[in-house]
Amino acid sequence: MAADRQTWSADTHVVHEAVTSAVKAGVQERIALGAQLADARHTKRMTQLQVAKASGVNQAEVSRIERGTSNSTIDTLERVGGSVGLRLGFEPA
Repeated sequence: MAADRQTWSADTHVVHEAVTSAVKAGVQERIALGAQLADARHTKRMTQLQVAKASGVNQAEVSRIERGTSNSTIDTLERVGGSVGLRLGFEPA
């Protein structure tokens, strides 16, 4: 693959770097969101299973959200967050 990149045009390199940065930023945001959920859950002294039951979401999905590997819907995030006293919102970029 590295050899293939040597044949890329300058424009292709620019696009690749932009997409890579955007993907990395998105992953970091998901990880941060998951950490907030896990912190709130621990503060409430709840298990993932308790959060799952309270929110109506599968425990495995709660785990994926906390690890930042889930691509959950807003509805799911609202239900899971609500079960530990969190709500979704926007913040400045």
